[in-house]
Amino acid sequence: MKLPLVKPLEENLLCSGREEFGKVIKRTLNQGRGAFFKVFGKSEDESYYITMLIDDEKILAVEAEDVETGSSLVGKPALEILKDVLDKGPVIVDAFPLTDVDVKRSIVENIEVYNSTPKMRLEDMCPTVGGSPRGIPQQDDTTVTLEENRESVKSLTLEISPKKPRMEVRINAPVEVDPYFRGMVRHMKNVLKSFRVELKGVEVNAKEVRYALGAGTGIHATVRLIPEGELPRNVKEALESFVYREAGEISKDLGKKIVITEVKFS
Repeated sequence: MKLPLVKPLEENLLCSGREEFGKVIKRTLNQGRGAFFKVFGKSEDESYYITMLIDDEKILAVEAEDVETGSSLVGKPALEILKDVLDKGPVIVDAFPLTDVDVKRSIVENIEVYNSTPKMRLEDMCPTVGGSPRGIPQQDDTTVTLEENRESVKSLTLEISPKKPRMEVRINAPVEVDPYFRGMVRHMKNVLKSFRVELKGVEVNAKEVRYALGAGTGIHATVRLIPEGELPRNVKEALESFVYREAGEISKDLGKKIVITEVKFS
């Protein structure tokens, strides 16, 4: 996201999870009418650099960048990654207070990300944000800086380092649905984990299709799953069911029909 050049209130804070991050949000809002945060952490085996824009009540825009590949997710998929990163913890946070004008300018300059992001209330993301008084920022003894705790940072760095080959993901789809299919692949890892199997890669090829007689347009997609070896029949059936179910959820979120024309294993 494109964000204003402002001085950070706090940098390189090591937070254990949602509770401490909520306290950082409170302190930052004490200095302005909004803020943006840079959050570095881990979801599953992937490291993410997440940028979040807020006003004094709700989350306005979120973008998550995969540190290794450089690919980005925005809106709802990025918000899900942020939740997961905070739940798993710890995370490293930079906090930047914004004026009301800064917030409005940031919305205009990131309108696509803003439009894609569900407007979640801050206390729904971090309950410790609720009921924060305006005024003098309070110090939080449980949040430590990198300079104060080098050993903790060393441990965090080791924890988020990739320990095994990454599953290769290839998405060839219209730009508006690309983040949704990437979110689908990320969620698929939970299914794989439950069966204790792995995939070498996932490939999604999607294109927009215009229906006859003015019936509008939809997205037709094929999904190719590349296993490490032969998958049991029940695993294949579970993965196929998952893909079709996710397509239905994407259709609801996007407001456009998503049709999976084929799920193949090769």
